[in-house]
Amino acid sequence: MGEHVDAARKPSVYVVVAYRWGKINEHQYVVTATADRAEAVAAAREECDGRGLKYGVEVVEYPGEETVAYFPSSAEAKDATGPEYSADVAAANHVGFDILVAFQRDERWVPSGKKIDMPNGAVDTLKSVPAAFPEWLSELCQRALEMFRRG
Repeated sequence: MGEHVDAARKPSVYVVVAYRWGKINEHQYVVTATADRAEAVAAAREECDGRGLKYGVEVVEYPGEETVAYFPSSAEAKDATGPEYSADVAAANHVGFDILVAFQRDERWVPSGKKIDMPNGAVDTLKSVPAAFPEWLSELCQRALEMFRRG
């Protein structure tokens, strides 16, 4: 007879993920995945140090999704236990996107002063108006578009 295998027990996999400045809503990437815990921890430490502490690096054990090691970026507290969500990053991304769309379309949306009834209550409507940007912001938007379109 063959060896008994417990189908309920799955082998652990350790996934190493690097988060820019230790923020889950910044750039992130998988460094490695391995069945060897010590190898994963060593890879995380090496990645954190090798990137000049710009990335916080987490080792997560699956199944279970338990953080087994975390090496914080230089932007985090030395005792940080894992990456965190940044409201500042989210706000900057949102505002930046809105500005870029307004620049490209040469319009922006502002409250119209009119309300419409919706199932959850009345809401303000918006109207389109021409976008007026200071010259420095127009130049910044244009340079960004040119830089990232070269791709």
